[in-house]
Amino acid sequence: MWRKKSLALFALLLGWLAIQCSSPPPEQDPTANQLVQGRGEGKDNWFDALPRPGWAAFKSIEQSQDWFEVYEVPPGIFAIYEPGQFEEVISYLILGSEKALLFDTGLGIGDMRKLVSELTDLETIVLNSHTHYDHIGGNHQFQDIYATDTEYSRTNARGAPHEDVGEFVGEGWIWKETPENFSPERYRIEPFSITKTVSDGELIDLGDRTLEIIFSPGHSPDSLCLLDRQNRLLFTGDTFYPDALYVHLEDSDFGVYTESANRLAGLAEALDNILPSHNEPFLSSTYMVSMRDAFQSVREATTPFVLTDGDREYKFDGFSILITDPPPFEEKEGSTGAQEVFTFPAEFEPQESIWMAWPTYEYKRGQPLEPILAEIIGATEGHVQIDLIAQDEEEITQIRKLLQENEVPYEHVRFHSVPHGDIWMRDMGPIFLRGSRRNLRIADFKFNVWGYEDPNSDGSRLEERVDRLIAQELGLETVESQLISEGGNHEFNGKGTMMAVEAVERQRNPDWTLEEIGKELKRVLGQKKLIWLKEGMAEDELTFRGKLPGDVYTVITTGGHIDELARFADAHTVLLAEITDDERASDPIAAISDERLDENLKILENATCQDGHPLKIVRMAVPDSIFDTMKAGDGVFDYIQRLQYEDGSVIEPGDEIKVVAATSYLNFHITNGLVLMQTYWEPGRSASLKRKDEEAKRILGEVFPDREIVAINALRVNLGGGGLHCILQQQPALH
Repeated sequence: MWRKKSLALFALLLGWLAIQCSSPPPEQDPTANQLVQGRGEGKDNWFDALPRPGWAAFKSIEQSQDWFEVYEVPPGIFAIYEPGQFEEVISYLILGSEKALLFDTGLGIGDMRKLVSELTDLETIVLNSHTHYDHIGGNHQFQDIYATDTEYSRTNARGAPHEDVGEFVGEGWIWKETPENFSPERYRIEPFSITKTVSDGELIDLGDRTLEIIFSPGHSPDSLCLLDRQNRLLFTGDTFYPDALYVHLEDSDFGVYTESANRLAGLAEALDNILPSHNEPFLSSTYMVSMRDAFQSVREATTPFVLTDGDREYKFDGFSILITDPPPFEEKEGSTGAQEVFTFPAEFEPQESIWMAWPTYEYKRGQPLEPILAEIIGATEGHVQIDLIAQDEEEITQIRKLLQENEVPYEHVRFHSVPHGDIWMRDMGPIFLRGSRRNLRIADFKFNVWGYEDPNSDGSRLEERVDRLIAQELGLETVESQLISEGGNHEFNGKGTMMAVEAVERQRNPDWTLEEIGKELKRVLGQKKLIWLKEGMAEDELTFRGKLPGDVYTVITTGGHIDELARFADAHTVLLAEITDDERASDPIAAISDERLDENLKILENATCQDGHPLKIVRMAVPDSIFDTMKAGDGVFDYIQRLQYEDGSVIEPGDEIKVVAATSYLNFHITNGLVLMQTYWEPGRSASLKRKDEEAKRILGEVFPDREIVAINALRVNLGGGGLHCILQQQPALH
């Protein structure tokens, strides 16, 4: 907790319950510093209710300093408690077989370095739950200090003079005798050096114990939690503890705190207990759900509050929430009172993470997809987090092992157990909407396997619920729609304009008019204008339509998704596929696409963005058509062999068929500092294909000059009907 206001603010916390103390508190003048003393449920002093009964369940550990009390909570975890000062702060020493991690260093009143050396001989890393004074007091005694890469952490690492923190060791704040060498008159927070910055989702391996960093800003900009998945524990820092949660401070943010509460509630089923940094050390993980619900009820004004020294306190079972009055989310007098507006941001805006799904089968036997996902994971290290869904915890263990054996860095990967049937996260995964007040929601469209199945088929239902399961895990609200629509057919400029392919949306929703479809897309996705392109690429045609020229089948393709042919590079620039006259003359499939592209070009040339600004159109080549054969045992063949074809085609179980891959240079993915693009040339392929690869990379480098262009051979993915962009879905950053 961080006290930045006068002592009047500290009348806010009522009901500080009992602690296990080594000696009875001394008598003090109950009128001194009354605003601090007056807590304790009617008691004269805040400490009169001590000891807190929760500590009695744990073994007390002998050590040499009376200031500290140390308890072994779960084995290998020491709760270092400082009950003699008002904060009742708890630091945690977490032991592995090779290293130890000290989660906070307390007030700096006792000698934390000496205490740690009595508890372990292991090399010790310090990581702060956040950098308020009562958690960093002993940091200067340690060499290895991890922190978030925020200006807030860097500023607080400079320390704090006595003028800023001296009152917190004055009369009324401390009841217990302080160490002999401690002087309240000289109390300050010493500066310290941050030796390593950490990222959200990063793993810290202590040897036989791995801790995962979970960013949880809101109480402070640099707040974080530590997740011990194996032992089903979450160290919550000040994000949650059993008393008043401070959201009224200058650097607190109610909206961000709410998002963190939603996220932690999503972890509740993977937890048994939480370990807060104040008051009591071992609580039920059900508090994470209670905290989420509490923030929601505060926001929806369904819970009464009391005014405590000018701020609002909302009381719940076992904790409360303290916010300013008026609250930060309440519209000021004279405002329109508008609700938070949610929209789908442009892909070139900052991203929190990229969502991916682990493969479940091979599109062509003997061509596994896992190496491509591993390449993406490796390429994104240092740029963006990866959220990877797997079928269950057993598969997550297998994935970790595979990545480790292949020396693929995966410290930036967060794993989630979400049953799924395929890898197309752009279509069946979460479509994140960002709010004007920095909250997230997920758009939930219906799904029917790109028109191949009934919406109520087992396959449709399996994939259709993926986004809702993720929303549930993250604690996010969903925006429901009865429209069948996929993310791969939505393209955004980030300013209120989107593009989509008309033929796709009509095929999915035959009972809707185009006007109704457009209105619903704009409603759900928060857009002002929709530019309809007519049809997509020929090699992306729905497979059940029948064979393309040359007795060629497509490969469970989508019917013309926008991300195969037209993409926004910025708010006013569109990249559009282009086919040359020579290609049209020599390739009948390209000739079909060319006709469609000509019509789409005319539409874009006459279109404007939401602001009336015309579009700049940059043309990009299409790869040479790449053909392959498939037969029984290939995942794609086994699916399309059972289809009913509109042209009367029949595929027998013993046939070997010719297919065309869904290749495109437009199916790239943009993320922080990177563009992941598809390339195709390899020894034995044409020089023309090599030139096109190089030209596509050059163009992407020109339109994205501040990003590294990373080329990935994604043909194995293309043989399943999509590309890199189709298997990735971004989660926007909120800051």
